Amino acid sequence: MNWGHWYVITAVLLGGGAGSAVRYLALQLPISSYVATILVNLLASFLLGIITATESRFKRPLFIGLGVGFCGGLSTMSTFGYDVVRLFHDSVALLLMYMSISIIGGLSLAFIGYFIGRRLNRGDD
Repeated sequence: MNWGHWYVITAVLLGGGAGSAVRYLALQLPISSYVATILVNLLASFLLGIITATESRFKRPLFIGLGVGFCGGLSTMSTFGYDVVRLFHDSVALLLMYMSISIIGGLSLAFIGYFIGRRLNRGDD
C-alpha cells in the first residue's frame, strides 16, 4: 500500500469539506442564490489560478488538497447547471447574463489569479 495516496486522499477530503462549508455559508447570505453561486464559482476560479501558479510552493498533498479539495468543494458545476435550467424557464435575458458572468468571469479570474500567482512565485525558480 502506498501511504502517499492516503495523505492526498485525506487532504482532498479535508479541503473539500472546508470548501463545501464555505459554499454552504455563502448560500446562507441574504442574497440571491444565483448571486451566491456566481460568487463562490468566481472565487474558486481565482484561487485555483493562484494555487496552480504557485504549485512549487506546496507539497503534493497540500497542493491537491487546496486545488481539487477546497476549490472543487467551493465551486459548484451542478448548481450552475440547475440554475441555467431554472433561468431558461424564467428569463432568457437573466440566463444569458448569468452564463456570461459565470463563464467569462470564471475564466478571466482564473487567468488573473494565475498571473498574480506567477508574480508571487517569482524568485523561486
